[in-house]
Amino acid sequence: IGWTDSRQSLYEIAGIGGRIGGLSGILKLSMNSFEIRATWSLASLFALRMLGLFMILPVFALYGQDLEGATPALIGIAIGAYGLTQALFQIPFGLLPDRIGRKPVIIAGLLIFLPAGPCRGLAPSPVQSWPC
Repeated sequence: IGWTDSRQSLYEIAGIGGRIGGLSGILKLSMNSFEIRATWSLASLFALRMLGLFMILPVFALYGQDLEGATPALIGIAIGAYGLTQALFQIPFGLLPDRIGRKPVIIAGLLIFLPAGPCRGLAPSPVQSWPC
């Protein structure tokens, strides 16, 4: 695909001529080269994040069996809790930076993670890491 016009419609690039369900010109998106590069960068970042997560999930289940006090139910709850919190908080915390800015949200997240990460990592059993 050649990028001859930086204002070329995404739908023209995809070969559907700016039409979605018969709507012509209404849902036409145009992005410049910087926006296209940023979109691909973000999409790649999220794809790698999810790839890493789904590669490690089976290992978590096997590793959890060796932990003191771990049961299959606790391992399942730990893995499921991650997905549940992602589903519940992704949209609200995705909108929060629009209101207060990105830096305060990043700093708050790091301040929450700072004590919780080592606390969970150094806990002798999954049950004892719960208060972290």
